[in-house]
This record gives sequence, C-alpha cells and structure tokens, in this order.
Amino acid sequence: MNKNARYAFYGTLRSGMENNTYYGHHAFKSLEIVELKGFFLYSLGEYPYAVRTGDLTKTIKAELFYITDRSIEKALHEMELSVDYYFDEVQHNEASYGIYLFDRPKPGDVLLEHGDWVKFMRTGMTF
Repeated sequence: MNKNARYAFYGTLRSGMENNTYYGHHAFKSLEIVELKGFFLYSLGEYPYAVRTGDLTKTIKAELFYITDRSIEKALHEMELSVDYYFDEVQHNEASYGIYLFDRPKPGDVLLEHGDWVKFMRTGMTF
C-alpha cells in the first residue's frame, strides 16, 4: 500500500463509477484528474486494467485520490490483489501514488486507445 494513502485510480474507483460509490464516496478525497504517460488501458468487460508500455506517448486518464480511511484502503488493496493486479507506484508532481496494474495484456482483451475508462463507460460500449 502507499505510505501516504495516495492512489491513482483509472477505472471503477474513479468518481462516479460503481466501486467509487461503493467503497469511497466518504473515504476518498479526489485531488485531480491527470494523464499518466507510458500506459495502455484494456477492458475486461466489467472493469479495466492498465499495463506499462515504456512508450511515453501512450497515456491513460487517472484520478488521484487521498484515502482518509485506512480500513477502506486495506480492503481495496486486498480486493485488487485478489483479481491478478499487482501494486506499483507512479510519480506525479514529486509525490508517489499507488496504482494497480497487470503485467501484460491478455490475448483477446480490448485495447482502449483513448485510455479513459469513464469515457468508455459513458458511451455504453460493451464487448
């Protein structure tokens, strides 16, 4: 977990998405929405995953949060690790943020070229 309880969420934990409402509306303090360089975003249908690319021209949209409730933070950490994500950190404005990623894309998963899960869900697209 991130030592300062700061996280970069790019999928269902972003504001207005289902897991944000379920876990965090009272425990998350949204700091800002940013583009993180060097990532691809993929759809697993109900939720996304990000993979590091090494190509700084590829970006994903993420929302930076401070989690005010450590028990919620621990529950989120356990949930993410239980479904094949691994924990890593990204830097933004000299601060470190926890992020949950996949090692590599899975065959057949859909690449979201625009890198924005909220935009994808608002268009009503499904696969």
